[in-house]
Amino acid sequence: GGVMKTFTVQRTGEDEHAFIGRFISDDMGPLCFTLDAKVIPEGTYDLEIKPLGTSKFDKRLTEFFGKLHEGMIRLKDVPGHTEILIHIGNSAKDTEGCILLGTAYRKTAPAGFGVQGSFWLYASSDAYRRVYPLIIDAIKHGGARLVVSNSVKPTPLIA
Repeated sequence: GGVMKTFTVQRTGEDEHAFIGRFISDDMGPLCFTLDAKVIPEGTYDLEIKPLGTSKFDKRLTEFFGKLHEGMIRLKDVPGHTEILIHIGNSAKDTEGCILLGTAYRKTAPAGFGVQGSFWLYASSDAYRRVYPLIIDAIKHGGARLVVSNSVKPTPLIA
């Protein structure tokens, strides 16, 4: 039972390595910021919970978040990719295409961290603590989908 919930990643900025955006709930509004490494095409994706133990991230996230962590959240049917997840991280260095969450961002990573000259997310674990339970709850009670949308104009390629 329950109603399908829609979440949106609204990409609002772009650099050479990543998109920055906002993670928005259909009923609660913007919840945090996102960073992704430009792998996911615009579109609508169903979200599912991967069983605990089926992801390389499970051990670390269970240690970090305890009972909060029930398995990784995965986007289904992303063209050419099977393991596009939502998880913690700070820069394009921390993702091979997955969506990272953060409570704030800056346009350039601090010296010595992340990808120099590319976006940097702050307080990723705080954002994850806020958003993860909402997505899990939605998946369990009617389902959840994620709309990935670009409000940035793609940077033209200069030959």
